[in-house]
Amino acid sequence: RYPPAVDANAMSTEPPAKTARTAPSGTATFERGALRCEVTVVDLGPKMPIATGICFLNHMLDQLVSHGQLGIGVQVSVDDVACLPESDYALQATGGRIADPSAQNMPRPHDQAIFEIVGEAVGTALRGATAGVRSGLAPSRFCAPLDESITVATVGLGDSHFSFSLAPYGAIPPEGREWIGLYRTVFTCNFWQALQRALGARVELTKVRGANAHHVVEATFKSFARALRANIDAAQEILIGELGAGMAADDEVL
Repeated sequence: RYPPAVDANAMSTEPPAKTARTAPSGTATFERGALRCEVTVVDLGPKMPIATGICFLNHMLDQLVSHGQLGIGVQVSVDDVACLPESDYALQATGGRIADPSAQNMPRPHDQAIFEIVGEAVGTALRGATAGVRSGLAPSRFCAPLDESITVATVGLGDSHFSFSLAPYGAIPPEGREWIGLYRTVFTCNFWQALQRALGARVELTKVRGANAHHVVEATFKSFARALRANIDAAQEILIGELGAGMAADDEVL
């Protein structure tokens, strides 16, 4: 017996081939004087090394990974020497200990520039990773408590605005803490302003209360990460709905 004849015009009963979804990503490289900063951001991506040269800043960026579900890799180099994830840039050459209080009195000529170049590079890479979901939807807001501290972040990818109110950093001394380890609290605003400008989004960060500087800063990074994730997810749901509506319309035409 011969197999039945095949009708070339008949529709295949095989399911359509699945196309692998490429995770949205963005990269950025900036140089300023002795500094070079390279950043990669992958939405829902894997964990990557973070080495800014300031260990507490590394820890804060890791909050964007954990709470924003973002793969973020950061590599800062000073005078062409790559910073290590667990080392401070001012101590790396001497092998000094981060916990040594005298390290705050060492020459630290790049602190402000590191906060700003890392903020700009992370914001630029985030802009690339969220390019497909930048719509006019309402901003997202998240309130993050951390022990006694509470901060609120409002993030919107559809417009651009910046406001920042975290100082004083802690209740003791009354004017707030200047240092968290080897992290200068005064430059926290510099980081966020550079990130917001590069991202081109609405970023509003406010301290509701907080007596511990570490908790205030960490709660802010967490609340930003959660609000950003909510805004990305909301925009992606809109895109998925529009895609589904378009496919349904195509089916009706057929």
